[in-house]
Amino acid sequence: MITLLCGLGHVGSSVLIGLAGIAMGSAVASLQWFEGLRGGAAGWLLLGFGLAYMLWGIKKAVKGEKHSHTHSHGAPEHAHPHGEHASVTPWALFIIFILGPCEPLIPLLVYADLKGGMPPALAVAAVFSLVTLVTMMASVFLLLGGIRLFPAERMERYPHALAGFAVFACGVAVKAGL
Repeated sequence: MITLLCGLGHVGSSVLIGLAGIAMGSAVASLQWFEGLRGGAAGWLLLGFGLAYMLWGIKKAVKGEKHSHTHSHGAPEHAHPHGEHASVTPWALFIIFILGPCEPLIPLLVYADLKGGMPPALAVAAVFSLVTLVTMMASVFLLLGGIRLFPAERMERYPHALAGFAVFACGVAVKAGL
């Protein structure tokens, strides 16, 4: 659910910027500047948040705190977490994905609008959004399936550090232009 919401924020903000570019017409260059700034900020946020989260996860693992999880006592409506406060991680990821770069979409939307008007631009936005969301969801599901192949008991103390490393690595990839 978190991946889907982050994906919706990611494509939604990009489509809005692209549609604003179409509405502004010749002022699209100013939007590409904003998109570049937005992409740079997202990379730095991924790096900073990932590094901080990884270091916090390492500190937590060294202190010997085990990962806790939600479970229910009988009925699903009684499900609740044990030993862990509400996490800001989903919100931080959502904000990062909203700021995340989708630079290829803006010129595609503008080109489609110039060639055929708003209907082709909306079709491009819909296809782009669908492909992006399917790719994000498939990547997460495949990764979750792959993680099950590893002995989880050994890594039980490190989920936060590993998640922080993954976010940090994404930041490195964004900043490196990969």
